Amino acid sequence: LGLIGKNPSGHKDGNVINEFSSKLKAYAETPGVDSSDVLFAIGSSVFGVDVTVPKAESAQTGEDEEKPVIVDFDYMKQFMKDVFLSYGCTEDQAEISSEVLIEADKRGIDSHGL
Repeated sequence: LGLIGKNPSGHKDGNVINEFSSKLKAYAETPGVDSSDVLFAIGSSVFGVDVTVPKAESAQTGEDEEKPVIVDFDYMKQFMKDVFLSYGCTEDQAEISSEVLIEADKRGIDSHGL
């Protein structure tokens, strides 16, 4: 996230895209990494970097099991606020926007938030 925060226009800079791609590929190889991590979505939609996360086999059945991802609302709100700030929004704009989006998520309106 530091690379994204320091380079809000990095999605237009080939050097930043290459560095992000390298870091994302290394992260994808981390044991136990979650393929639904938002960084992979950012990589694909913002930087145009698609990375396939290797699937780990389950020790019990040999099959992958989908586990629900539970992320604290405060963490998600702070993440959204940080993204807004990294793209040049003011502190107030970032706070208000992230608050509105997280409240939508709390109400089950997933199309408006994460």
